[in-house]
Amino acid sequence: MANTIVISCGKCSKEYKVEEKILGATVKCKGCGDSFVAALKKSPESAPPPKVQEDEEEDGKVGKAYTIVSESETPKCANCAKELLNAKAIICVYCGFNSRTRTWNRTKKLVDKTPGDYILWHLPAIISSVVVVLGLVLLGVYFWKVPGWADANPNDTLPWLLNTLFFKIYMTVMVLYLVWSLGFYAFKRFVYFPHPPEEEIIDK
Repeated sequence: MANTIVISCGKCSKEYKVEEKILGATVKCKGCGDSFVAALKKSPESAPPPKVQEDEEEDGKVGKAYTIVSESETPKCANCAKELLNAKAIICVYCGFNSRTRTWNRTKKLVDKTPGDYILWHLPAIISSVVVVLGLVLLGVYFWKVPGWADANPNDTLPWLLNTLFFKIYMTVMVLYLVWSLGFYAFKRFVYFPHPPEEEIIDK
C-alpha cells in the first residue's frame, strides 16, 4: 500500500489525505473549488520566545531584567546567607551558625570590665583572707598567752575557764572551721572564678 500524506488547500485550509505520487500535481479543492499544487502540509511555526519585559521600579523608572553578575563557589551560611571564610569553614563568623551541628551560636556584646569591677569582685575574697589570717593569729595567741594568764591569776574565774580543756577544744574547732570555710571561698574566687560575671549588652 502506498504511503499517504496530508495536503491542505491554500485558500480554505481544508485537508486531504492523498498518495505521495500526487505531490507536485495540481489538484482541485472539493470545498471551495480552488486549484492548488499538492504539497506537504507545513507545521505551524513555533511562536517566538516572549520578550523579556523590563521591570518597572517603584519610582516609575524602567529597570533592566535580572542577570547573573558573577558566580562564587564559596559556600554560604544557611542561617544568614553570607559567605563563609572558605570551603572548609564550619562556623559562620557573622552569626555563629554551626553548619555541622546545625545549631546557632549567638554572638554577644559584653560590657568591658574596669579595674574597679575586678576590685569589687575580689573584695569579699580579700576580706575572707584577712579574717583567716586574724583567726590563725588569734588561735596562736590563745594557746601562748592564756595558760600563763591562768597561772598568774589562779583565783580568777575567767582565766581558769579559758584554760580548761573543753574551752581549748571548742576554741580550736570554731577557729579552724572559720578558717577552712573562708579560706576555701577565697581560694575558689581567686583561682576558679578570677573574672567578674559577664554582662550582655541588649540592643533595643
